[in-house]
Amino acid sequence: MICISKKYYGNEDDNVKIEVVYKGCGEELQNFIFEYCETTTLADLLNELGLNPLDVYMDKENHLCHYTRGENVYLAVKYIVEEGIVKWIVPVEQCTIEEYLNQFNLTSIIWYKPDGVGACGIESFWSFLITVINGAYTTMDFIVTMVDSFNLGKSVISYISKKFLHIPDGVFPPVDNEYVNQFICEKKVWSIDVFMYEFDLDDKEFARFLLYINGYIYDELTNLYFFSNELHMRNKRKYNEALQEYSNSLNGTLG
Repeated sequence: MICISKKYYGNEDDNVKIEVVYKGCGEELQNFIFEYCETTTLADLLNELGLNPLDVYMDKENHLCHYTRGENVYLAVKYIVEEGIVKWIVPVEQCTIEEYLNQFNLTSIIWYKPDGVGACGIESFWSFLITVINGAYTTMDFIVTMVDSFNLGKSVISYISKKFLHIPDGVFPPVDNEYVNQFICEKKVWSIDVFMYEFDLDDKEFARFLLYINGYIYDELTNLYFFSNELHMRNKRKYNEALQEYSNSLNGTLG
């Protein structure tokens, strides 16, 4: 192991040591010991290791993403729960090492860069869902059926626009629906009240919709939603088929 002494942050007596493992594209594995305090950010770690955002593509559990502003590419954490409410696409400059470790139950930091990297972009799902709710796409598929079943209305469009697409402020980049799915599926059991609180969501039917399409089954005895891998895989297949059909319809229209 290569142990490199890093500069101290805050009071030296309050610092904590963490093992950091990094592997660049085509490079040897590097191990570091990094000392940090409660205010040290992931950006501080990047700077100390001499890395830029494009040097880090993923962590061990795929919790990192990139986004663009103009010609610049930035590194972010897909989500962090702060004071009980999930924050999406948190820039590394705004995420402390402590928050990162606690959010994902990490005891070390493992970052790497594979053969290539690209900026994260929004999937077409949110646009698809808005189109279905507006009644502009009526082909009977899985998503259309689910929208009707859960009676999703205009309040959902407003929520998606504000929380995921960040319209009209545009301060943050859009949130890829796969980040939302990943966050949901990290818990095997959800209470609908906790779910709605963490999502800062008032529409119970939209909350139930998100849980169901991600493979959660409601249990009346406990009043909880339990993850079912069988339902998750089945819904994922139907979900992808519907999204592909929608994309094909757009390409056909454009063509």
